[in-house]
Amino acid sequence: MSDYDNEHDTSQYDIGKPLLYKNRYLIFTNCIFQYMENTDCNDTPMGTCLDNKFSNIYEVVDDVDGHKSEFLDNIVGAGYYIKKPWGGNVFVPIRTGVHPFLNPIYRLRNKSIYSFLNDCQTWAFMDTTLYNFPPGATSLIYYQDHFLIKNTGSNLYLDSSLTHFKKRDEAGVVCIIPYRDTMYLDQKYIPIRKNTAVSFNVPESNLILGRNNMDVKWKMNLDFSKRDRIKIYKKGDKNPFFVLDNEEKLKRVKNEEEGKITLDFSDEFFIKLNDAYLFESENNKLILTSDSYEECKDRNVHFKFIPRVRGYYCGEVNGDIKNVSLEFAKLEHNGRAYYKGQELYRSPGCWGTCNKNRTWVRYVVICTLVIIIYSLISYRKISPNSSR
Repeated sequence: MSDYDNEHDTSQYDIGKPLLYKNRYLIFTNCIFQYMENTDCNDTPMGTCLDNKFSNIYEVVDDVDGHKSEFLDNIVGAGYYIKKPWGGNVFVPIRTGVHPFLNPIYRLRNKSIYSFLNDCQTWAFMDTTLYNFPPGATSLIYYQDHFLIKNTGSNLYLDSSLTHFKKRDEAGVVCIIPYRDTMYLDQKYIPIRKNTAVSFNVPESNLILGRNNMDVKWKMNLDFSKRDRIKIYKKGDKNPFFVLDNEEKLKRVKNEEEGKITLDFSDEFFIKLNDAYLFESENNKLILTSDSYEECKDRNVHFKFIPRVRGYYCGEVNGDIKNVSLEFAKLEHNGRAYYKGQELYRSPGCWGTCNKNRTWVRYVVICTLVIIIYSLISYRKISPNSSR
């Protein structure tokens, strides 16, 4: 484990107060993005870093603002700028469009996570027309989130050994990983979209949930096939098979209601393992049925995911940060979560909001909302479908 993976080191979340530039970009001083190996010179639109081209962060952001790309893969929604103590500088514009559902703010850290930056000056920036700050997506389900699977009909919980439903104290913790895909470091910051092929995994093991004819079992990851592909849908969804593909415009990701495309811990689900629905049998075993949803919806076919995830909120004392399990939070369908009236965040630093003067946070949120509304109005005016 590297030093920047240590969640107990709260100093890494000290990102300070950002500067709002051009009513669009947030600039963070003495900050950098976690997992630099995934956001280096190879991850820029031109495939190289820009050395000694700009003298300050404002010139950097001006350059990004003046070279907006219409192509998703080349969209720059964040980046960083480093001034070296011995002279010279480097600018890294990040092609965030490659992972349009990954808000870069989740990876923002104090530069102290890298000792080689101690004597350097660093700035990081992000585009608030593409990404929310603070994210406000705490109750969404992300890859590698830990949770219990509860059947809402029987109120029993799935174990992680024999695929039986049992009392809560015998339940097994599971998580979601991509289906037949290589895990990468920042995937845990990507929310899961409905109708996306995934696998249920026992954390810190290579066991996934798979099928054996119409039975279900935990099996070795190396043994899975297309028959082990899982898709999750929201109960009562009018269009359960809708999915927003990566090829869609990044701005649509920002402006769509996230509840339409993502999974939330506040929701109730039905689950398909390849082409068959999962349900709890009369003897409390997880099995499959080839019946249609209309034919099996009155059986124990609906589930909730009970989060084993911590949320962080501001305490009564200035700068004090507390945490609580999302299980005990008030979860809303728009991705937000609250506890004792305080909004919960996924960051142990609460994005720097836990200080006496929180006016700047409200200012950033208001400006972001104004930008979103203006963008929606402009989009409708120029949309070819607006006259229909």
